[in-house]
Amino acid sequence: MKANEVFSMAKADRKKMFYLIVLAIIAMILFVLSGTTGQKEDADNEATSETVSASAKSDMMAETEEQLETILGKIEGVGSVNVAIEWKGDTEKDYAYNEETSERRDDSESGSEETTTRKEMVLLDGDTSPVVIGEVLPEIVGVIVVAEGAYQADIRESLSEVVSTYLGIGANRIEITAMEAGS
Repeated sequence: MKANEVFSMAKADRKKMFYLIVLAIIAMILFVLSGTTGQKEDADNEATSETVSASAKSDMMAETEEQLETILGKIEGVGSVNVAIEWKGDTEKDYAYNEETSERRDDSESGSEETTTRKEMVLLDGDTSPVVIGEVLPEIVGVIVVAEGAYQADIRESLSEVVSTYLGIGANRIEITAMEAGS
């Protein structure tokens, strides 16, 4: 082998090594940013509910308002409707758990017994996301309904009854008002 060939091979190996190091650094950065460590957290096994992020909370609440607007808009004589719901508290999710109970008996004369319960959060296959079995919306403080036909007392009463039934709240938390003409 000539000296030039040895030098070019060594140079090519350095390039490969450089690319491998850069690739390893990028992989480490992605691993850290993903927030996965591969370990289960004991705190997850203790919790039975978790507060949902503000964006998810606002999506669920906006969806409830939209559904109510759709329902109220179908009532005869109501016309166009806008609904605003005031919430108090945070939305909570209930997660699925596997529970394993084991008993151990002592064969001695005392006959003592020990029961151990192990609770583990159920995760989606191939994922670290827990299985959600239900969600609990926060408490409703009040509802404002603005409707075109609300200048009529019978329409206001119908709107109030529907809102009360749909949301499961008392009429004292509901305010119905007529929409400004041309709105």
